[in-house]
Amino acid sequence: MNRTLNVLSFLIFSSALNVRAIDPVVPRIAEDFAVLPTTAALLAAAFAAYGLAQPFLGPMADAFGKSRTMVACLLVLAISSFLSSVVTSFWLLFVLRIVAGAACGGSFPVGEGGSVDVAFTAASRRVEAAGFKGDLLLQRRRVAVKPA
Repeated sequence: MNRTLNVLSFLIFSSALNVRAIDPVVPRIAEDFAVLPTTAALLAAAFAAYGLAQPFLGPMADAFGKSRTMVACLLVLAISSFLSSVVTSFWLLFVLRIVAGAACGGSFPVGEGGSVDVAFTAASRRVEAAGFKGDLLLQRRRVAVKPA
């Protein structure tokens, strides 16, 4: 398999993991920051920036290139994730989760587009590429609406 596709797949997985990584530790975060668990659960809602950033980051990826946009988003995601691990204020953590959500809004969809570009380069395989991307999108939507 193409090395670039392997790297893209890992980066897409890492971005997707960051979206839900906080859910199991909400009670511990509530305890550490002395906030109610319902308040700590807002950290998951902060990732709404994921969807809000996509309409802006998609055209940026078209203008500046998918690779550059994805690297920039992953850099912002890495920095905000690291800072999230050392903050002492709940509300600063909340802001960092918003920033991380916006960064995932660029890295995950742009990575999907990049993986389609890498995997399917021949013009005769465009239909197959569209099906591949459709499968990725449907899988992501299924996970999002499936009850826990």
